[in-house]
Amino acid sequence: MGIARTFYLRRFHSLIGLLLGGFLLKHILTMILLLAGGAAFDWFIQIGHFLPGKWQMGADWLIVILPLGFHTIYGIMIGRQAKNNPHHYPTLVNWQFTLQRWSAWVILVFLLDHVLFFGLIVPWNGIPMNYAFLQHSVQDPLYFWMYLIGMCAAIFHFFNGITTFSMTWGICKGPRSQQVINWLCMVMMAMAMILILVSLVDLRYFAG
Repeated sequence: MGIARTFYLRRFHSLIGLLLGGFLLKHILTMILLLAGGAAFDWFIQIGHFLPGKWQMGADWLIVILPLGFHTIYGIMIGRQAKNNPHHYPTLVNWQFTLQRWSAWVILVFLLDHVLFFGLIVPWNGIPMNYAFLQHSVQDPLYFWMYLIGMCAAIFHFFNGITTFSMTWGICKGPRSQQVINWLCMVMMAMAMILILVSLVDLRYFAG
């Protein structure tokens, strides 16, 4: 693969990752609404599927599935080429680089399970995707921990990816600005993870 082609593919890969982050943020907001109760959660799920069946499917393919497919496939290629050596160079940046690659593999497994379960098994059995169903699902410890770990991996991958994106695209050029954006993203990442944890714990143990 030529250097120029690789350059543009990597830029496109990072741009797609940033756009997919919008879908992740919507997912995080949906999970936070669990704290508001079943009515608010079910309402948000319903307005998220306002298009007729075929149009909704087309929008999902165009906005989520195709970009996610490219980002995943090319990400696997990048991940296989990456040389992770945090034990030899245990700096924060090197650990973040390594965790970015490791989190991608966790997300891949999580997405395969998520799509299989919510995209195929649930619709095939005519089960409505609502608050009551999700509350029932998280009572299974395996599902609870898989969902929590998968979401945390996705959150880290996205917010750490923002730092990489800002450097790759020349938004943050100096060491000072790169450090600021990095810490800012890590703070937002921690807040998002805590909110997801609180939402899932509340749904499993305290929701009526």
